[in-house]
Amino acid sequence: MGDKIRFDPWDISVKELIKASKSTDENIRRIVAEHEATPSRILSKLSEDEDEAVRAEVAKNDNTDPNILFTLCLDEHTWVRECVATNPNAPVKVMRELSRDPMPDVRMWLCANRSVTEDILVDIMERGESNVYVKREIAGKIQSHKFLSQLAEDPDTRVRTKVARNQWVMEYPDIVDKLVDSDESIVREIMVENPMTSIDHLVRLSQDNYGYISDQAKQKVEEYLEGADPEERKRVEGLIHMQELGIKPSGSTDLGDIDLSALDLGESNRAQVSFQLWEAAGKEEKRMHTTLGEFLDWYLWEDWESDWQKVKDYLWVNDKQLSDGDAMAYHIKFTRNRDLKLTVLGTRHGFNIHCYFIFEGIKFMGFDFPFEEDPNTPDAEEAVFHLNFLISWLEEDSIMKFAKKEDIANYFWSSIWSGVAIDDITPDGFKKWYLHKDINLN
Repeated sequence: MGDKIRFDPWDISVKELIKASKSTDENIRRIVAEHEATPSRILSKLSEDEDEAVRAEVAKNDNTDPNILFTLCLDEHTWVRECVATNPNAPVKVMRELSRDPMPDVRMWLCANRSVTEDILVDIMERGESNVYVKREIAGKIQSHKFLSQLAEDPDTRVRTKVARNQWVMEYPDIVDKLVDSDESIVREIMVENPMTSIDHLVRLSQDNYGYISDQAKQKVEEYLEGADPEERKRVEGLIHMQELGIKPSGSTDLGDIDLSALDLGESNRAQVSFQLWEAAGKEEKRMHTTLGEFLDWYLWEDWESDWQKVKDYLWVNDKQLSDGDAMAYHIKFTRNRDLKLTVLGTRHGFNIHCYFIFEGIKFMGFDFPFEEDPNTPDAEEAVFHLNFLISWLEEDSIMKFAKKEDIANYFWSSIWSGVAIDDITPDGFKKWYLHKDINLN
């Protein structure tokens, strides 16, 4: 067949293809090698063609015999091996051989092959694949938790974006956590656009610093809540509140336990502060006025709004510690109702102060020093200073060596509740009180 053969490659018979395969023009032989109607036996002959471009087209052809593909996967030219790697009909034996190819482009095209198997991808990763283009293709389809987790932390953004688009990644919440918290906005953007991203992760993305991501997440959360049942809505609202405060709930937290309905705070609610007495103290009562926020700022310190755990650790309900869910629920209400006006009642105490406040008959308990709201009640810091001063003096005075700290506490508080100014509570005053304590305590 001469070099001047003319034919339409898209309108040619098998007989004409066979004739064309013998052309001295490598371009014509290449067209025959890639044609979908070329018989397998002709492709076998062309697989031995001296021109690498012809062999490369044979390597890509779906009709090429698997045994011929194995021969071509050992071809000296990288281009030919790359083409074998793209062939979806390449048998496992061929793919395994290519997975060990020294050229990364061959491994990359193999991993991009729609027919590549999971075990081959895993084998490549287990051999410590380092080429970013190979890892990028693997990241888009591998199912292994071990390697998806590893690739989700890859330093190259292109690899992490492939993990974010992997259909299997949603099976692993811990990996999704990494992607949602990624430093790269493109990764977080992919996560917010993924229809499989969970509502819990969308809540986290709703606070993203990147406007597009946060807007998309908020819209999806709102749409979700519209169709959610009351229990699920309550759970998600709890998540939103914690996310606004920068709190990440632990895996053990059961947000379904949150009961917001029992926490409707009305004007009739009041907080009580009870200063439990040392054994001989009286029960005189003082009245103070404050707000829920001021009370908790004093009692839990001013950072309580960003730490729901403090509600659990320091506020007990009827002598029992709160569950995680209840603590989160109360934290939500405390934060939203910090301006609620409260009447605070205080009764005498000795060295420690036992305080409690009540919402709808639920009693929260704890220990600390009192407010300075009442003119007869010293500021907490000043009270602590005076107590420490008296105790340090006690340790240095040999005459009073038998006195106890409890005695100092009784003297201090009995003086306060008797109307003595805090500046008049002195070591000499304590000595006089102590020498007559049996009378003072009766």
